[in-house]
Amino acid sequence: MSIERKSVRERLQDDLADFKAIDGAVFTTFTFVPDFFEQNVLPILFQVEGSGRTRRRVEVNTHLETAPVSVFYDMSAQPRGGGEFRYQHLPIRLDKGGIFHPKVALIAGRDAEDKRAVLVSVSSANLTLRGWGHNEEAVGSFWVETEPQREELLDFIAFLSRSAKRAAVSQKGKGAVTEVEAITAVRTALRELDGLSKATADLAAFRCFGLRRKDEDPPAAAITPGRNYWSRLTVFSPYWSSRDDTRSMMSQFRARRHELVPAPKASGERVCLGFEDEKTITEHCIADAAHNRFRHAKLYVARGKRRARVTVGSANFTVAALGTATKKPINVEAVVSYEIRPSHVHRVIPALLPLDDLVEVLDDGINEEEDSRLPFTVFVAFDWSSREYRVSISQVGRARDFRVVLPGAGEHRIEHDKPTRITSPSGPSTSREFTVSYLPHDGAEERRIVVGLVTEFGLDDSDHKFTPKLKLDEFFASWFRRNASATFDFGPAPEPEDEEAEGGALLGMTHVAADQLDATNLFDIYRAIARLEDEHLKPAAEAKDWGTVREFLVARPDSVVRFADLLEKQQTQLGVRFALLLECSRLFKTYSRKRLDERSKAGRSRIAKAQAKAKREVAAELRKMDRVGKTAADTLDWFEQQLQDAWA
Repeated sequence: MSIERKSVRERLQDDLADFKAIDGAVFTTFTFVPDFFEQNVLPILFQVEGSGRTRRRVEVNTHLETAPVSVFYDMSAQPRGGGEFRYQHLPIRLDKGGIFHPKVALIAGRDAEDKRAVLVSVSSANLTLRGWGHNEEAVGSFWVETEPQREELLDFIAFLSRSAKRAAVSQKGKGAVTEVEAITAVRTALRELDGLSKATADLAAFRCFGLRRKDEDPPAAAITPGRNYWSRLTVFSPYWSSRDDTRSMMSQFRARRHELVPAPKASGERVCLGFEDEKTITEHCIADAAHNRFRHAKLYVARGKRRARVTVGSANFTVAALGTATKKPINVEAVVSYEIRPSHVHRVIPALLPLDDLVEVLDDGINEEEDSRLPFTVFVAFDWSSREYRVSISQVGRARDFRVVLPGAGEHRIEHDKPTRITSPSGPSTSREFTVSYLPHDGAEERRIVVGLVTEFGLDDSDHKFTPKLKLDEFFASWFRRNASATFDFGPAPEPEDEEAEGGALLGMTHVAADQLDATNLFDIYRAIARLEDEHLKPAAEAKDWGTVREFLVARPDSVVRFADLLEKQQTQLGVRFALLLECSRLFKTYSRKRLDERSKAGRSRIAKAQAKAKREVAAELRKMDRVGKTAADTLDWFEQQLQDAWA
C-alpha cells in the first residue's frame, strides 16, 4: 500500500499501469461533477488520454461496453451536465440523517499475468476538478490481498446495491430492478480472488462506517486499535465539530496526547478550536504554508514506542463522521489504515509549528457544507428495458404540490410518498436533467429548479448513440496533411451514417487538397514519438549509451514496448493501431542494433507479431473499399509508404 499527499489523478495513473485489462469499476463520492468525471477520470481509467474529445469519446465508450462503470453520490449534491458516456450514476439518500461521504474507487480487472485483481483507492477527494486538481488531498491505495479486506468490501458494495434497488422505485415501492452492472463485475472479481491471506500488520486495513450494520466497531477502533494506549494521535482535518464535541470525541481514542491540525479556510483564514489551556491537547499549523491550496486531506497518525499507524480517507473529525462514546456515526465514510515504522512518520506528515493566537476561534465548529438541501428528496430513474420512468418524492418537509418535468416525457404531477411510473418510449435521450416545481408551505410563490440527473437502468436497451463512428477513409485522408500538394480521391460521395462522425466534413468531397484536411489528434502522438526519439533515443545512441536506449525501448513505464502493449488493446481504429505499431517497429530497428538483451528481444518480437496482426486486420477492412489501389494489398502498401515518406 502507499499513501501520498499528491493529486489523486497521479496516484491512480501509477496504480492503473499494473492492469492488463479493466473488467469494471465503482466510484463513490459526496459531490459529483459529471463533466469532470467523463472528460478526466474515465480516460485515466482506460488509459486513453491524449486524444481529441471525439476520439476519446469513441475509445472510452468502446471500453465501457465490456467494462461497466458506476458512480454513487449523495443525493443532495444535485449534479448537472455530462451525458456523452455509457455509465451509471446513482444518488444515495440515507434514511436516518447524515450524508453519503466516502471517496472510494473499486477497480476490477486482470493483471499482467492475466489473474483476477482488485485495486482499491481511498481518498479525501470528491469527483470534482477542485478535489482532483486544486486541493491538497490524501490518498491511500492497495490491492486486495486479505480476507478481511474482501469481506469489508463485499459489505460495502452490498450496501451500495441495496441503496440502488431501494432508490429505483417500482409502483409498489419494492424497488426490484436490474442489478447495477459495475456492482456485479466488482463483486464477481472479489469473490474469485485466489490466495488471499489472513490479516497481517503490514497490509492495509479497509473500513467503512455507517453502513447500518447491526454490529459495527466504532471508527476509533480502526484509527487507534488495541488495548494499550498510543503515545500520540495527530489529526489533520479541514472540518471539525464544536469544541465540546471534539473533546468528547477524543475521549474514545486510545491516545495520551492529541495534536490537532485544523486546516485554514478555503479563503486562507487560519482557525483554531480553542484548546490552548489543555494539557493533553495541542493545536498546530503546517510549517510550509507558502502555497495557497485548500488542505482538504483527512489524515490520522497514531504513534507508539515501536509502531505507528496511518489512517486516511473521507472522515472529518466530526461527530457525524466518527461518532462519540455515546453516539454512533451517521455519515457513511471509508478509510484505510496501515502500520509503518515510527521513524517513517515524517514521510507522511509535514513539519508542524505551534498554532499562534492570531487566528479565528470557532466555538460552534466548522461545517463542510452549507445546508443547501431541498426540503424534500426526489429520485428519478428510467428503465430502458421497460421504457418507463420511476419517480419518488419523500421526506417532504416544508413543500407541497409537486410537478416534475422529465426529458422526453413532459410535465407530470407527483404525489409524495407514492412512487409513480410514467411510460416514455423515447426515454431521456441525451438530456438527462429533470426539473421540479413545488409550493413552499410558508405561502411563497411556486419554485422551479433543475434538481439533477435521471439515473438510467438497462443500458443495453438504450437508444443513445454513445459512440460516433470513425471511418478508415478519414483516417487515411488525414495523412495528406503532411504533403500540401497531394490530393486524395474519395470516389463517389457516400451517404452519411452518423451526423456526429469525426471527420464528417470530408463526406461528399472528391480529390480534396491536403491542406484543406483537418489533422487528427494522431499527430500529437507522432510529435510525442518524435520528442522521444530526438531528446532521448538519438542522443543516447550517439553517445553509445545502450543502457539508456534499452531503458526507453523496454524498461520504462512509458517505453516503446509498453506503448505497443497498450495499442493491442485499442479496438476502435485498425488504421491507428497499425500506423503506431509501424512507428514502434521503426524505433526498434533504428536504435536497437545488435545490443539487445533477452527482454529487449522479447519486446521486439511482441511488436512484430502485433504489427503483423494489425496489418492483416487492416487488409481485411480494406477489401471492403476501393479507394487507392485495385486490391487491399495495393492500398496498404500505399499507406505504409506514405508513413515512411512522412518520417523520411
